[in-house]
Amino acid sequence: MAELESQSVGRPATTSTTWRPDVPPAPRRTAPLLVKHALDRVIAASGLIVTAPLLAAVALGLRHATGRVLRRDHRLAEDGRLIVVRSFAITEDLRLRSRVWCIAASAGLAALPQLWSVLRGDMSVIGPRPREPGLTPPPMRPGLTGPAQLEQLRRWLPVAEQRELDADYARTWSLALDARIVWRTLWVVLG
Repeated sequence: MAELESQSVGRPATTSTTWRPDVPPAPRRTAPLLVKHALDRVIAASGLIVTAPLLAAVALGLRHATGRVLRRDHRLAEDGRLIVVRSFAITEDLRLRSRVWCIAASAGLAALPQLWSVLRGDMSVIGPRPREPGLTPPPMRPGLTGPAQLEQLRRWLPVAEQRELDADYARTWSLALDARIVWRTLWVVLG
């Protein structure tokens, strides 16, 4: 009865998002999804606190080496929302000039400022990568790591395959899947 009352007479119910065949619908706001977003913020806050000395050291080193500390890129999040993704400005020139910067970039230190985006709720710890403006937005809140990002560490991925992995992740998302992705990421990064 409540469903009937919410519809206008003679018109079908509409949703706030448009259906597109290339993008699966984002998961509904369920209790597990709320838990995911709460965990994201706890992990991001903890990560920022734990890595604060490292963040400061990299920032000071970049300031001294180039004068530029952060790079800001505009990216698309779910539903076409525009977000700013921050990363340390470790350039190819710095990598070539110094082994320290090469190691820092290889260890993923350039991505540490993205924890701020997770803390703000713009990104998630696990999810599809945010996309370049002009491309179709990711099917759910973008993340620091995910199936496509892990696969890209092993080999070059065409954009179509990245989108397919993102769509599969969004379709089959669960907290258990996120836990497996976290363990795989730690295994790859620390191994």
